[in-house]
Amino acid sequence: MLAEPNVCVGPAGVPVPNNPAPTKEQSSGTRKAQVVKILGEGAFGEVKLVVDPRNPMCCVALKCIDLRKFQNNSEALNQFKKEAYLQRLLSTKECDNMIRYIGMRVETEGGLNELQIYLEYADGGELFDQIEPDVGMPPVKAQFYFRQLLNGLKHIHSMGVVHRDIKPENLLLTGQALIRAILTENENTRATLQRIMEHPWTNADFATARESSVSVPAIKRKRLTADRSEWLVVPDPMAMMVRRMTRFCVTVCGAEVVSRIRAACVDLGFLPVEKANKTLLITYRDMSFMVTIYEVPTKVLVDCRRSRGDGLEFKRAFLLLKASLSDIISKEGESWMESRGLTCSQNAEVASWTRRGAVY
Repeated sequence: MLAEPNVCVGPAGVPVPNNPAPTKEQSSGTRKAQVVKILGEGAFGEVKLVVDPRNPMCCVALKCIDLRKFQNNSEALNQFKKEAYLQRLLSTKECDNMIRYIGMRVETEGGLNELQIYLEYADGGELFDQIEPDVGMPPVKAQFYFRQLLNGLKHIHSMGVVHRDIKPENLLLTGQALIRAILTENENTRATLQRIMEHPWTNADFATARESSVSVPAIKRKRLTADRSEWLVVPDPMAMMVRRMTRFCVTVCGAEVVSRIRAACVDLGFLPVEKANKTLLITYRDMSFMVTIYEVPTKVLVDCRRSRGDGLEFKRAFLLLKASLSDIISKEGESWMESRGLTCSQNAEVASWTRRGAVY
């Protein structure tokens, strides 16, 4: 998305793009996007990371809704289209805190009847993934994101749009406790944006609380021009992975860690279902999460991503699973992931954001 992390606020229900119309190739379907991986699932469909086959380093987010499930529900169909039109309306160059809308089409080839909404790929991931389980995030970082959230809300409110579903899973980088005041049902006691922006916490200078020269390496990105201006260019495939606090490295091979995870799930009362390519879907009560094993030179990475259900339940389950595998977790893996921007320790986060000054 951007070299510096930015908050992206979309209409309620949009888990993940300026306002260019689809190119002729996109509209006709002659340029087929290639699916890299699933970014997330929802009640109405899923979001995929797709790349331009002519340039695999150019990627966007593709929200897919199977219209066959809603053939007799015209209200739902209109709601899906309204969502896309709202995203297009809110995608303006005046606000950097909005996901950019690229285009919309209906795919009917291969027996499909699928509404496809092309959005800017927010490579920073969800705010949810930036919050370390049972720890949170440094105040300086939280304030930085919170200020951007206010900026995004101010923009959509000025255009007569209300989000109505603000939560870490729906914000691509942002949030803090003051949001509760925004969501108060009693409008007489509800905080206004102006009051929140003038609040001492919002204006506090957390950057001066600590000094350090440590910085977290940033992945450099650039944009293409002309009709492909919203296709994100990334330098290598590893950069397609967003930063997430729910991952770790292990000292055993992929096959062995899959076996260990299955055994740990049995002990913990989780239900593991093995998928293709060293991927497991783990379910516990009404919550499920995906575990994907990545084998790269010298390292084996275990990545956990919430699929459905309560976010707090997922993070508690992640901590239990991680504790069960403590004897095979690589200590060197933490610094390896940090050096590649795949995760970040709290100390490094504070140092980085203090050095940056948390200026927005």
